[in-house]
Amino acid sequence: MKSFEYIQPKNLKEASQLLSGGWEEALPYAGGTDLLGMIKNDLAAPEKVVNLKSIPGLTEIKYMEV
Repeated sequence: MKSFEYIQPKNLKEASQLLSGGWEEALPYAGGTDLLGMIKNDLAAPEKVVNLKSIPGLTEIKYMEV
């Protein structure tokens, strides 16, 4: 398993900036274990993992029609 930097952003703007570099640079982590399993099995090798659970107010996903 390749080592990675684990980052806990304080707000959406910071998270967005961290994730803007593309999938090979940073991947979002929101509590599921699929991402960590993929990293352990060398199916993903991000430089950074961005923890979205550390952002206040991001506790659920809602579908909204636009």
